[in-house]
Amino acid sequence: GSITFAPTGAKDADGNTLVQGQDGKWYSDLSDATYDATNNIYTKADGTTVSAVDNPVVSSVKLTNTGLDNGGNKITNVAKG
Repeated sequence: GSITFAPTGAKDADGNTLVQGQDGKWYSDLSDATYDATNNIYTKADGTTVSAVDNPVVSSVKLTNTGLDNGGNKITNVAKG
């Protein structure tokens, strides 16, 4: 058997880290953006709307009988031992 965890991160085609919005889509920047759940859109403070990134590269963590696939994510805060 195996376990696949929820997506842990995503990058755009240029390798930039993306953030996941409340709608489950991936965006390059949601700072100062407000989500409108009725219309499913993010709007910035200046009134512009934010579009989701097309074709994000999403990584998932998988644990199988052959080991751990960390989906390209960095493992931190682990001591030798």
